[in-house]
Amino acid sequence: MSKTLAQLDLQRGQLVERIAHQRRELARQLSPVRATLNRADRAVAVARQSVQFFKQHPLSLGLAASALALLRPQRIVRWGAQTVAIWRTLRTVRAWVPKSLIDRILRRYG
Repeated sequence: MSKTLAQLDLQRGQLVERIAHQRRELARQLSPVRATLNRADRAVAVARQSVQFFKQHPLSLGLAASALALLRPQRIVRWGAQTVAIWRTLRTVRAWVPKSLIDRILRRYG
């Protein structure tokens, strides 16, 4: 009987070791997905905060919509083009700057 318990204990140890190895491998394989999911989580959080803000301050939503309606469509298109240009520039700069530096900046100021 004790031999069976020893075998079971050995088998359990091997299984625990195999599970730990599989978890490490899975974490390694999913690391690219983690960054994408983090971005998506941040986007969802910003959207929820925006909805919550406009629920609490409906007047600001009305003012923003009125301002857009009063502006000429050409100005809105120009602002959109400038926004896209700024976004592309930031994306390019982010590709050049090491991720560790970006993380430090976001932790400090973000």
